[in-house]
Amino acid sequence: MRTILAWALILLLPACADRTEPPATTGVLATIPAGPDPVVLRVSRDGGLVSAVSYPGLDSVVWRSSYRVPALDRVLAYHADDGYLTAVDTSGRPVRLDLRLGAVAVPGSAGAMQHASADGSILYAINAEGDLARYTPVGDRWAITPDSRPSALVPLNDGSIVMATRGANDVLLRRLRPPDSVVVDSVRLDIVADSATIHGVTVGDRMFLSAGSHLFSLRTRDFTVDVDVDVEAPIREFVTSPSGDRMFVLVSDANRLIVVDRFEQEVSERIALPGSGEALRMDPLGRVLLVRAANDSAYVIELGSSALVGTVRTSWRGDLPLVFADGAVALAHSDTVTLASSLDLGVVRTIPDGAKDFWYAMRWNGFRPRAEGLDEPVRFRQSSGSAAARAMAAGTLDSLARDSASSTDSGRMVSDDTLEGTVPMREPRGGFTLQLAAVLSEELARKAAADVSVDGRTPRIVSSVRDGRTLYRVVLGPYSTREAAEKAGKASGRTYWVFEGAP
Repeated sequence: MRTILAWALILLLPACADRTEPPATTGVLATIPAGPDPVVLRVSRDGGLVSAVSYPGLDSVVWRSSYRVPALDRVLAYHADDGYLTAVDTSGRPVRLDLRLGAVAVPGSAGAMQHASADGSILYAINAEGDLARYTPVGDRWAITPDSRPSALVPLNDGSIVMATRGANDVLLRRLRPPDSVVVDSVRLDIVADSATIHGVTVGDRMFLSAGSHLFSLRTRDFTVDVDVDVEAPIREFVTSPSGDRMFVLVSDANRLIVVDRFEQEVSERIALPGSGEALRMDPLGRVLLVRAANDSAYVIELGSSALVGTVRTSWRGDLPLVFADGAVALAHSDTVTLASSLDLGVVRTIPDGAKDFWYAMRWNGFRPRAEGLDEPVRFRQSSGSAAARAMAAGTLDSLARDSASSTDSGRMVSDDTLEGTVPMREPRGGFTLQLAAVLSEELARKAAADVSVDGRTPRIVSSVRDGRTLYRVVLGPYSTREAAEKAGKASGRTYWVFEGAP
């Protein structure tokens, strides 16, 4: 009997210990959904050139940045439309990476206390003195000094920014539309609590905010609160599903995860946890929720069934653990990264020294090889049966042939014979517009336009309807180049914004 017990202990000890040998591959993965290419960005945790590798291979480098980045701590935002990714480095400074050009910028100044970005392009920061500043990729800077220091910043998808300020018994939300400094919307939320940590996120046309034990949802189009749920315990952290239909809440000193249904406007579920949760991380596709636990571990929650899949061992960093497109969860063990299935927690792959890198999973088609000459203007041959079209194009063709005698097409000279019978189809650009203000009142717009004159030109006011509301813009232009618009903006002595085309 003693011999049997001894052998049982010998077999049990390796299972309980932190194994250094990679475990056997046993996990089952989901199918990667159709859509943009799944890509993983990797860079040394000490800083360096950023590499993009295709997933699930992880061994094929499809892109590398042109410049080094500092040691990164966490990603603030990324948006596939513009190809910008903004992160915060280990010293607390923001870093913007242009995925199209491989360029790296460090916007702002050292000492900022809060950073926020909705799309990776526009960055907002509050410095130690309480000043709020905005930084854009084109280099223009907008800054104001609020009358009271904001407790939280929530950038919205329409380019505006919401400042949340904690009062004695309330939270004041104020929205601004840079480059104008006028508050265009405000709402006051009644909060009775000894202390209230404020968190805010944006999903589509919704802004979600927690303060004290309350969870709020606001419609950004009219800045109206449509959800106010009291979970009856101080909220430590919350995340939303990708659609914003459900909110998952961690409360202090509780071994449970609270689920709030936005449509029902009430708590819909309470998911029991093996222990207290400390932080949350959502799968971008909304299938899995990771809950940080004590002692370098995490709980894996399957959101379709609201079931606890199990507990995994992992360090919790700004980048790891994370969930890939096929449901694999990347876990950090010392210097090693282990991929485990979110379906059964079986091991899928082990990557030695993988934890020495900073990881970020994304989906983007911008790393696909570009065809040679892709940026050349597209030309279409006219139908030989249309005499009217040929006659209409004759004047354009004669001018184009004369101006193009020295141009090249795919590396060779373009002759008059090559151009005959073709018409350029690219629409002319509308120049660049200088915007000095954007407000919801024509009276405020006229006040903003008063006493402004640049090279003898005075601003004009244009109006447009957005989400049922009229927006009044104070603009100058158009200018033929961005440089000319920027020069006029600086000469105006006002905060400004330059954009391409008409307002």
